[in-house]
Amino acid sequence: MGQIEISLDDKKLKYFERQKRRVGFEWKHNIADWRRVAEFILEWEGAQPESQKIPPKTPGLGNQHDEESIPNGMNQWLESLAKEMEIQVSNLWRYRKAAQSAIQLWGDKYEIKSCNSIPKHMSPESIELVEKISRAAPSEVVNDITERLYQKAITRSELRKIWQNIRHVVKTESCNNPIYYKLPPTDIYRRDKLFEELCFEFLRKNLMAGSPSILKGCGKCYANENIKEQGLDILAMAKDENECVFYHAIVIRSTAQKKDSQPLIDLYENFDFTWILTSNIIENEQLIPSKVGIMQFTDKSLKLIRYPVQNQNPDLTIICRYLITSIIPK
Repeated sequence: MGQIEISLDDKKLKYFERQKRRVGFEWKHNIADWRRVAEFILEWEGAQPESQKIPPKTPGLGNQHDEESIPNGMNQWLESLAKEMEIQVSNLWRYRKAAQSAIQLWGDKYEIKSCNSIPKHMSPESIELVEKISRAAPSEVVNDITERLYQKAITRSELRKIWQNIRHVVKTESCNNPIYYKLPPTDIYRRDKLFEELCFEFLRKNLMAGSPSILKGCGKCYANENIKEQGLDILAMAKDENECVFYHAIVIRSTAQKKDSQPLIDLYENFDFTWILTSNIIENEQLIPSKVGIMQFTDKSLKLIRYPVQNQNPDLTIICRYLITSIIPK
């Protein structure tokens, strides 16, 4: 009798204020990482009444909500948490989004149901890149990169390159509302670009396999705008069983045409092997010079149609020029 009763809301308020100071202390002393912070944010958000929660996003939109849809109380609370941690409030929004994306992308397969179960090596930046790619890339690419990030088999730099190659499928109507398309049926340019990205990922995996690849060796492949400007889509290096390295020039065409003949001949004069990688079944292989190899991407796999004739006098000077441009950012 005589004691002041504290309401449930008051108890929650006091609890979260204590937790906020605790998280701030742990962060500044390198005890807590971003996952701990995200867990605290989601815990606080889950305890709020529905009117103070951010409404679900509309499918097809980007990562940002309109400012009007974000409750003012949440903005103020995150600002106070950022002040306690001595970081920018934008970092807290990123941690929150990364945690939600990780649970959505890996939750079912790896039973990631909470922030603490997210592998420590997965950074918010890498998760954000995977989430962006997953909205635009074909499912085969998405499955590959999600698995590789979970297994710590892909770097943030590699993810950034994949996103740069595929971000052209994003139609931006405003800075906060990008709309993503998987395979735009009416935009030939976008479909071709997606096909190039898909071919590159499958060839990369094929070259990294333990057994000899479709190029009869193991190695790496490169693709960027510098290479494309010189008429080449992929530069591949494959080492055979005798430790000899061969350089392969690969041109990607969703549909092979007669006009591709001369550019392929020009490449053949410089590289060890020259290929065309296409999706259509070539009924008349005479469209392609006889010394040029043919690969077909179909049914989610690479298929060898014809192996190229080896060029006995490749131009190493030109090959080196391609190699240099393959690693220099545009």
